Amino acid sequence: MLSRLITAEAKKILYLKWSRIYLLVTVLASPAFGLLLSLTTRMTTGRAFVDLLPREVLSMNLLGVDLANIMLIVFTAMSISREFSTKSIQVSLALTPTRTHLLTARLATVFGLSLVFSLITVSAAYLVSQMLLVAHQMPLLGLTDVGIARMLVGVMVMPVFYCVLTAAAAFAFWSGAGAVTFSLCVLAVQALVGLFPEDIQTWLMPFTPQSAVHNLAGMNPPDSWESVSLVVSAAVLVMWATATILVASWRLQRKDV
Repeated sequence: MLSRLITAEAKKILYLKWSRIYLLVTVLASPAFGLLLSLTTRMTTGRAFVDLLPREVLSMNLLGVDLANIMLIVFTAMSISREFSTKSIQVSLALTPTRTHLLTARLATVFGLSLVFSLITVSAAYLVSQMLLVAHQMPLLGLTDVGIARMLVGVMVMPVFYCVLTAAAAFAFWSGAGAVTFSLCVLAVQALVGLFPEDIQTWLMPFTPQSAVHNLAGMNPPDSWESVSLVVSAAVLVMWATATILVASWRLQRKDV
């Protein structure tokens, strides 16, 4: 039953032409943005490209995944909110009396699709970095390097987490705009915590999603407040997502549609 629901949810998303075009633009825009940053390092960092370390080149290109992350957040919210505005959600609920099954299917679908596109955009960033390093006769990035592999996997977690969060928030707020606003606010929590005194930052910073993502990717300095165990960082993301999903489930159960 659940597998059929997931298949149906995936078809609903990918069947529409605008969805396919939007996702294609996302895939193309992500490496293009990273490449643009790499070609303008003198303006953005004040350093020539050849003065960068290979790891810095990869980090710069992975910023394109940040762009893809925001685009996927918007896409997820739009896909779900369209069902609310067109009332097609009523048909889905009529065919699936157990509302939690519908929510579970949608979250599973979003998880799967975001994982695929996260893998594509991160792989594209890595390949673009390699090509730039070859073009400038600089050392290449080996996937056998634990630090490089950790960075790629950690960054790959980001779009998956925020897309699932957005999907749950769409049901929690019953609004696409509310879901996008919520996800962007969660994205900005790290910056907000940074405005507090250091004593408060020490306690709160490791529990912000962006700090958790950066820690999973090995981007935090070893002596920073954000450097905690990988288990703690993974638990932080799970707790944020779980809390939002629980609210979404509670709201969906009580929503009169």
